[in-house]
Amino acid sequence: MNAQIKGLLIAALAISFARALPAQDSPQSDSGSSDVHMLIPGRGPILGEPYSAETRTTDTQTLADGTHIKRSLTWSRVYRDSQGRTRTEHYLSPLDRDRNPKAEDTLMSVMISDPVAGTLYMLDSRNHTATEFLLPSLPQPAMRSSAPHPGEFRPHRTRLSVDFSSLGTDQMEGLLVEGQRETTTISTGAEGNDAPIVVSTDRWLSPDLQIWILVKRTDPRSGESVTRTTNIERAEPDPSLFEVPSDYTVTQGKVAQPVSQGALVTGPIPAPR
Repeated sequence: MNAQIKGLLIAALAISFARALPAQDSPQSDSGSSDVHMLIPGRGPILGEPYSAETRTTDTQTLADGTHIKRSLTWSRVYRDSQGRTRTEHYLSPLDRDRNPKAEDTLMSVMISDPVAGTLYMLDSRNHTATEFLLPSLPQPAMRSSAPHPGEFRPHRTRLSVDFSSLGTDQMEGLLVEGQRETTTISTGAEGNDAPIVVSTDRWLSPDLQIWILVKRTDPRSGESVTRTTNIERAEPDPSLFEVPSDYTVTQGKVAQPVSQGALVTGPIPAPR
């Protein structure tokens, strides 16, 4: 792994720890993208619910003349075993996929989070190297919980209001899911806007697996972003997926120091409690 790529990956890990602040300290909640690796305060590993799945985010921007620009360049393959260990593989799709459907995706990075051993590994498959980080002390394993109730989110900015409403239940990918809509209203003048800006995020959670199955964010400033979790298999993944290959050279990274205690999770993000 060259210095530039390694630096970017370490920076991404640092950002993930910075995002561990409780929700009320951040006026804009995360879209729930599977590409995010973050600390969920007060949560431990999800035990006894193994699965594997793919997640992909598609962004659609609508121009003033009605032209739509759709992008879906990255996607992830996620694995979790019964012990709560996770593996997330990030792939980059070719820019010319529409003209060249046979073009292959590129494996960009692999992260293995092992709460059993208290370690996280960033793998470089090209150079057969791995960087090891120590995870913070983990709380007790998380209990199943549904999406947050209205009123749990209290933004600290007076020009921003956030409301939650239930979308009920549905079936997606063969799973029972619970839906919630988060509506964020930015007051007139807060960003130089001459009218309120309304941003909505619909999230559908699987209470069994504790992962987002569908997250749809609509923002008039940037367009629509949809993250879907598909090809879900509820079988125990191959144990070797959570181990660093024997022919990899392992180096030690800095000890991770999160801003708030929590468990590092990868893949679709469980609902905040």
